[in-house]
Amino acid sequence: MVLLQISEPGESPDLTATRSIAVGIDLGTTNSLIAQFDGAQVRVFEDELGQPSLPSVVHYGAESTQVGGAALALANEQPENTIASAKRMLGRAREEVSMIRMPVSRLTVRWRLQRIRAKKRP
Repeated sequence: MVLLQISEPGESPDLTATRSIAVGIDLGTTNSLIAQFDGAQVRVFEDELGQPSLPSVVHYGAESTQVGGAALALANEQPENTIASAKRMLGRAREEVSMIRMPVSRLTVRWRLQRIRAKKRP
């Protein structure tokens, strides 16, 4: 089974080649995960806590950066340093972002400040 065949420009792909492993990455809005397909079955990779999916959250602290569940746990304590649901803003105008209900993050705080400053300008 060929899942993906890559060849050099101008060369024909070798359609007889068999590939037995494929890796898929789902960068979801709420959760992300990585899985492997070996030609027969799918294996979902787990994090260090045994969870198959990782919350799509990043926390930027003074000393370290946390991702996943650790970042989600810090979101309420330090929302200004936490980014969550950022994919919901992709492709939207800044004016639309204010209408999206989501956890407060560094990104949304910065855009809200820019919007407030823009309104104050003559």
